Amino acid sequence: MSIKPHLNKIILLLTLTPLVLGDLGRIRISGSLFINLADIIVLLMVSYGICVYRDKLSVRLKLYRTWVIVIVAVMIFSLLLRITEVPLKEIITASLYPLRYLVYLLLPLTLTPLLSESPRLTFFYIRSLILTFIIICTAGLLQLAIFPNLQFLEYAGYDPHFFRVVSTWLDPNFLGAGLVFAIILTLALPHKIITPTQKAITLGLCTLTLILTFSRSAYIMAMLAVLIFATLQRSWKIFAGLILALTLTYAIYAFPRTQLDASRNIDRAFSANLRLKSYFQAYTLFLQNPITGIGYNLTRYEKNKNLMVLDMQQGGNSGGGVDSSWLLIIATTGAIGFIAFLSFWVRLAYFIIDNTAQTHSKKHFESLKIFLYKAAPIDHAAVSLLVAWSIHSWFINSLFYAYLLILWSITFSLTQVLHLDTTESKL
Repeated sequence: MSIKPHLNKIILLLTLTPLVLGDLGRIRISGSLFINLADIIVLLMVSYGICVYRDKLSVRLKLYRTWVIVIVAVMIFSLLLRITEVPLKEIITASLYPLRYLVYLLLPLTLTPLLSESPRLTFFYIRSLILTFIIICTAGLLQLAIFPNLQFLEYAGYDPHFFRVVSTWLDPNFLGAGLVFAIILTLALPHKIITPTQKAITLGLCTLTLILTFSRSAYIMAMLAVLIFATLQRSWKIFAGLILALTLTYAIYAFPRTQLDASRNIDRAFSANLRLKSYFQAYTLFLQNPITGIGYNLTRYEKNKNLMVLDMQQGGNSGGGVDSSWLLIIATTGAIGFIAFLSFWVRLAYFIIDNTAQTHSKKHFESLKIFLYKAAPIDHAAVSLLVAWSIHSWFINSLFYAYLLILWSITFSLTQVLHLDTTESKL
């Protein structure tokens, strides 16, 4: 018996391990510098792909790789422009962030050819992904029941959340975004991979967990993603499910949550003001160098230099960033970097849209029409998530969050290998 199929399964399961471990696998190296077990696993995965699949990549994946390298090069270039003004230690530390981003975005170069080896392997991976979502949700609900007060995490640089599901990710806003990925991907799966009963259980569990994160940014992302996906799929059942979920969310958030916040003197306006303060800091940093930015990611250094961080924790885990991915990009890489990154993000959507056209062997200019009417549900899911994630990242720095990057890499890889009959996957 060949050991390769079993080895491939183990390698694929490695990509799901960081999602389950979450920030429990985060290790402090020194000061504000951390390394996550997810970083090590993804680096090993990408290294494996480079060694094994280097000569087996499709033209599309090679073009994707080029775009990723270019956008990371723009980030590094913004750093090099500051090399005479900033201590070398800060430059080296900051350079780790774009290199880390490069590794995460290159993960599809391993996942796609690996999943393409056999449909059985693809189905195994998808079912394992669904199980991963269930484990994360179950861990989150148990955490809410056993540890509703997370004030002790403040000493580790996390926000002191109360009565909110954070699971192993230790942050309700990022977890909420991850659960939106889980919901949309589950909706897109055909019945030959997951039965209607299994789909209903997964969707119910993920939706309940998402509601209990009490994350307004995640609610917005979920509403947009489901609305776009339902429109593309032309499914009234999904619309009805969205209305039901919104009603349940309002019932829980508007009454029990409001009373709970009042009893604990939790001021939602205060957290909103902190976010606005973060936006203003990004604007101030942008004005220092609006063309090429302050350098990606010298945010913590510049904040300290400009006396923007006054607490002992140096702003906690978020002190090195901004509460908006798009504002972080424009502050650190300037107008040039922002335009480049926006072009890259639009190109990601085009990779998926044009992928459908290539599958149906049509001409280039018909890509959008074919995508709207003939795309597989996974393609509609990917575009829905990309748009909703982009909006979510205006409120939270989620475009650079490790576990969401893994989920996006998985989603993008599935669009390259999972082109099933669209009629099979309709709800």
